[in-house]
Amino acid sequence: MKFKYLLIVLSLGISFQLAANDNAQHVQSSLFENPHYLQTTIAKAIKNLEQTRRNEWSYEVSRFENEEGNVTSSLERFTPHKDIYQRWSLELINGQLPTKQQTSDFIAGKVESAENKDNGHNISIKPTDLIQQGSLTFAAEDEFKLQANFNVYLKKLGEQGSKKLHGQLTYDKNNQFIETLIITNTESFSPMFSAKITDFKLVFSFIKLQESVLLYQNQLAMKGHFAFFTDIDETSTDTFSDYQYIGAR
Repeated sequence: MKFKYLLIVLSLGISFQLAANDNAQHVQSSLFENPHYLQTTIAKAIKNLEQTRRNEWSYEVSRFENEEGNVTSSLERFTPHKDIYQRWSLELINGQLPTKQQTSDFIAGKVESAENKDNGHNISIKPTDLIQQGSLTFAAEDEFKLQANFNVYLKKLGEQGSKKLHGQLTYDKNNQFIETLIITNTESFSPMFSAKITDFKLVFSFIKLQESVLLYQNQLAMKGHFAFFTDIDETSTDTFSDYQYIGAR
């Protein structure tokens, strides 16, 4: 049973270990320890992320999913095109060339998705909605990276459900962009009636190309129960590669 769509469309990214010098002394506070400076910096990075339009880039996406032991994979290609029927191609499915029926079903699914949502942004839920910016707090930093915590809001969970999630981001100080967003649960929650999620981890990883911030990978790991009888045990990874700027079509 699929639960991925209940929370978000896109999901263990690459977390980083802050470099530490045991002999160094903290002589002065970091600028990022100032809440206003931290929030202003991240707000700018979020704006840059949301303004990037991935539908002006061609790219490949490798998808992998293990849902209660049912493993599936695919290799897909996106190319900007005015005709929505010509934007996507299915290169491989479960390691093999797709049949005509599989290709037809794939294209139909992509067309339906394009007609039902604005896919001009990298992710279907805007970071400005997901990240409660007023809650951003300094966690740690080294010469290159900043780590901050934040409260999470997911519309499908509502305010009470969202309080059971915790967010953490990594900011690349040199290139000035958000490198990772990590969402985990602090206690069990119910995304829908009769479903209980006990373990949840969602990670978005990004790269910066030509001043554009693009999705590199999203990973989801989720465990729980449905209707008290069915186990939920799902992991999935989507990895994006071979970005080439094409422009609007």
